[in-house]
Amino acid sequence: MTAQELKDLAALLQLLAKALVEFRTAHPLTNDEERRDFNTALGNIQKTAEAMMNQALDHATSDIGTSVAALQDATKEAAAAVKKAETLTKALAIAGAAFSLGAALLHPTPGTVIGALDNLGQAIQKASATPAAGAK
Repeated sequence: MTAQELKDLAALLQLLAKALVEFRTAHPLTNDEERRDFNTALGNIQKTAEAMMNQALDHATSDIGTSVAALQDATKEAAAAVKKAETLTKALAIAGAAFSLGAALLHPTPGTVIGALDNLGQAIQKASATPAAGAK
């Protein structure tokens, strides 16, 4: 049973206990043995409701722990994916600059070759740079 189902069942048992008390108030028991049996049964219903509520709380606490662990795992996976995306971005920047250099070498002019070499150097420097402390 889920924590919510246990909580709902406990609430139903508490309502049953309340209804039994109201019935007994409307229909008093005259026999001592009947009163004792009624009180024992009522006590058992209330204890069961309390035990189910405690079990529901235990399940809910366990569910929270599981959810936190899953969230931590998802965060780690997301951080790894971001790192891979950053690496891919750097590689694509270098590849694009290298492609531009190749195009500049096919139709060389001093400005295009120097500009393409400069872009390639900048892309390599950005890819090689280590992030500042605390930055990712």
